[in-house]
Amino acid sequence: MLSDGPLQNVNASIASLINRRNSLKSNVKNVVEDQSSQFRSVFKDNKILKSKAEELLKEMSLIEDDLDENLKLELSNCSGDLNILSCSLKEINLFIGILKELLEIHTIVSEAKNKIDKKQYLQCAEVLGKAKESINSNSKRFQQLEVFKVLEKQVTVLNEQLVNEILNIWETCININEDDNLKKNNSTTQITLTIKKNTLNELFEILKVSSHLKCNIFEKEFSYNILNKFLNKIILKKTCLEISENNTDFILLLKILNDEKKSNCSEVFSNIKIVINFLKTHFTFENENDHQAFLKTISNYIAEDFVKSLIENFLSEAIPNHTKDFEKFKGILQDAENLEKYFQSVGFFSDGFSPITNYTRNINELFTDKFCQSFLSKARDIMKKDLHNVANSQKINSNIKVLPSSCVSVLQSRMNIQEDEFTFIACKISKHANELVALVNSLMTEIEKSTDLNIIRLYSTIKNIFEMYCAIVPIHHKKFMESFPQQVALFHNNCLYFAHNLIHIITKLFKKIPEILVVAFLNEAIVLRSVAAEKLEMAVTFQRNQLIYILQDSDYATLNENLALNPTSEKSIRQCIRQLQILQNVWQDVLPLNIYNRAIGFLVDALIEKLIGLILPVEDISAKTAGDLVSDFTILLEKIPKLFSEEKEIFRHVKKWQKFTEFVLLVKGSLKDIDDRWANGMGPLAAEFTAEQVKHLIRALFQNSDRRAALLARIR
Repeated sequence: MLSDGPLQNVNASIASLINRRNSLKSNVKNVVEDQSSQFRSVFKDNKILKSKAEELLKEMSLIEDDLDENLKLELSNCSGDLNILSCSLKEINLFIGILKELLEIHTIVSEAKNKIDKKQYLQCAEVLGKAKESINSNSKRFQQLEVFKVLEKQVTVLNEQLVNEILNIWETCININEDDNLKKNNSTTQITLTIKKNTLNELFEILKVSSHLKCNIFEKEFSYNILNKFLNKIILKKTCLEISENNTDFILLLKILNDEKKSNCSEVFSNIKIVINFLKTHFTFENENDHQAFLKTISNYIAEDFVKSLIENFLSEAIPNHTKDFEKFKGILQDAENLEKYFQSVGFFSDGFSPITNYTRNINELFTDKFCQSFLSKARDIMKKDLHNVANSQKINSNIKVLPSSCVSVLQSRMNIQEDEFTFIACKISKHANELVALVNSLMTEIEKSTDLNIIRLYSTIKNIFEMYCAIVPIHHKKFMESFPQQVALFHNNCLYFAHNLIHIITKLFKKIPEILVVAFLNEAIVLRSVAAEKLEMAVTFQRNQLIYILQDSDYATLNENLALNPTSEKSIRQCIRQLQILQNVWQDVLPLNIYNRAIGFLVDALIEKLIGLILPVEDISAKTAGDLVSDFTILLEKIPKLFSEEKEIFRHVKKWQKFTEFVLLVKGSLKDIDDRWANGMGPLAAEFTAEQVKHLIRALFQNSDRRAALLARIR
């Protein structure tokens, strides 16, 4: 509003001007009327009036300027007041809007509370849904308001109250009970599903309430109870079902027989169908499609888990292990597919959900997998049997000449087979090796019976069995193979036996099977022989190290410092002989003779080489020490040939045997004997030792003399 002071001044000035104007107007009129009679006086008066008029105009101009200035000032002050009033008005409108929305939420909450009190649960759920929407849409705007937080908490409390009340109603309508008393008797367990009669409408309303609340706690818990306490039990246990009713209840009773056996296929499918049909029948509401909606809801929670359990714990286990049962199993698969169609018809499975059909579509591959896994499992069990249970192998003759030239070339180059007739000489093998070969033969018989199975996969299983043998046995029997040389020898023989069997299979089947399988079998035979040689070589190397350790720990290793041998030196020699004799006892009757002779020959060579290597550098060997050495060496000369199947084999398999005999003759011989055996570098001694080695031994064994000097001069 404009202030009173300036406006009053302006108004007063304007009124004064008006009065003076009117007075001037009246005077002018009077002057005009008296013009003719009073001309001179009028002229004088006009001049005075003009001066007054000009003075009045000037004053009016000043007042007008003052008025403009005051109006602008007052209007400026008035604009600030108007802005403040406008902001206040907006705040009032906003506050009124907030109060209106909060009042609406409060009204909805009150309505929901009223619906709960009247047990109108569905209407309450709908009202609470509106309240939640309103709260969610305003949460960011009103989150700082305490009254909003109170309303939000009230909605949460009402929601929980509604859930608890409908849960209580659900539990009075439906009950699943497991009889623990019967369970303790280890005879039969009973699980009962009870549905109260005349409660279907209540159940339907509860389900709708649950849907509105988006909690689905009843459907989820109920669905998993159906899966775990009924469907899975039917799949995993021996069960029977009974359906009954009384005046108040519909009852589904599941009896679980605590038996190791499962129900047969027809019983399982029938019992599963009974459970689903019971749900379909007793969850039919006012709308005929409501039961399908309910079954679909259950399906949403458990269908995938149910199918997984049915396939993994039942259908896959029902796949037979033998071709003779395969046709019968196809009937079981047809029953399973019919069960799936029933699920789809009642809404438990959707039309596009066909997991059982998808599974059975590849039944030939599934059977092949199960068939092969069965044989591999049996083979694995056989491989874990003791190695030391011994049996005689069968002689195997294989005519490799019938094979393609490429195969023959591989056999000859990589397996050192030169004869057209490839023969496995009978030897000792583990009993389980014969069992494994018998298993392979039975697998081949089954393969010959099959018509629509994957032949390549089946024949590959034969290769896989022997491949698995190389992988499992060395690990499973590791401690025994490291501790008992006989077990390594048996493993070696088993692998050779399997390799010959594989080659024998190739000669019989190479025209029936693809070339890729022929190559695979051939490669596996090579691997078996390689693994056999590797493990035996490791065992022989271990024994060699033991012999060397014995000598390294004996007086022979310190002869250069001590210049004499103690009686323990003979003990070391006899310990080495005893170790070789033990190997003879456990290997000679097990390994093929040629392999046994090579193994013992390698060990004797290592023993001789080490022994000569310890004595050869000695600077001074007394006559007594030389005699002791000869005595110890004589033990070796007597005992070692007896380690072989025939004593003459020693010259074939012990490459350093001649060197050792020459060494013994050198140590115990005279200068003349040495000269004779050197024979100007042409004798047997010269064939085994260098001139420097012989000279060194002569200097160590004989004192300085003309004869020694002459002999040393001749040896060059």
